[in-house]
Amino acid sequence: MSEWLDPAFWAPAFESRFVRSVLSFERVVVNRMMPAFEGIDREAEALAEEEFERLGRQPASDQWDMSDAAEWAQDAALGHFEELSDARQALLNLCTAALFHLVEQQLLFFHRRQVLHPREEQDTSLFSSKVIAERLKEFGIDLGGIKRATGLEELELVANVVKHGDGRSAEALRERKAVVLVPEMLRGEASSLSEPASRIDAPLSGEGIYVTVSDFRRYAEVAVAFWRRMATAVRATG
Repeated sequence: MSEWLDPAFWAPAFESRFVRSVLSFERVVVNRMMPAFEGIDREAEALAEEEFERLGRQPASDQWDMSDAAEWAQDAALGHFEELSDARQALLNLCTAALFHLVEQQLLFFHRRQVLHPREEQDTSLFSSKVIAERLKEFGIDLGGIKRATGLEELELVANVVKHGDGRSAEALRERKAVVLVPEMLRGEASSLSEPASRIDAPLSGEGIYVTVSDFRRYAEVAVAFWRRMATAVRATG
């Protein structure tokens, strides 16, 4: 492994390169991607009106009347709204998982370029989170402690649940009573509906885990805090 860390290079690099990438990703998701879903309720209403008018132009029949047409039009609008709402939720969930993996890849870059010896940089057996933590510990850096202190540990759990659904990470989030397991409209409600779902089957269909824009921004702050705490830890080694 490397015999020393270079705080003069890496501490500023964490801020100028890693933090900057996190904040750029946050801006793209919040300011570019999420606005695409604004007004989907109005879009659904317009679809209902259009469908009702279309059905109204059909030849009269003893099998249905305009009340049926109104019901069918509303069903079509509701289906459209739910489809887009689920897609929005799935996208937020996925972007939150991507946020964690961005940090994970940044950490691996630092590990390969600085912590490992140049002869070890291509040894994929040394790329595990366990090895990274062990090597940093030799420099006096408690990676697990920094993850817990900044909240990155929770972000990692969320990423795992988004990818895999139920499992140990989902149980850990339930134990933490993580708000992302409750739909936004039910948060704070004193009822069984506000409890996390007992099953998380399809997080990439917008079900079971419910990251909001506010949650995503909070997790971006977590990622920034992680790298700033890492910068402090690296400086302390010098």
